[in-house]
Amino acid sequence: EMERFLDSNSGLRSRFSQHISFPAYDGPACVRIFNTMCGGGYHLDTAAQEALQQNMHRLAAARPRGWANARSVRVLLDAAVSAQAGRLSAASSALDRETLSLLTAEDITAAFAAKWPDLT
Repeated sequence: EMERFLDSNSGLRSRFSQHISFPAYDGPACVRIFNTMCGGGYHLDTAAQEALQQNMHRLAAARPRGWANARSVRVLLDAAVSAQAGRLSAASSALDRETLSLLTAEDITAAFAAKWPDLT
């Protein structure tokens, strides 16, 4: 897409003296990035980790329109946190720190479906 943009105007490419190419990350790299982005605030249970690996492998291989490597992984994490918030809002009991920091397979699956419905 960037190449097409630079070629869209005959003088545009000459205005950028340096070009940086970023290789597309594969599924395992995206999973590592996701887990790193979770930092100390969130963690995944085993089922969520499996759902993340399966879906991320498919997503990284497909590279849908708008795919942006780590930025897309950040979008996915934000969607998973939103899904978690929706899931926990229905909880009738008090929520402890562990519950508030846990992302489940349901949250991960909902995030993928919300952001990339054609791939789920």
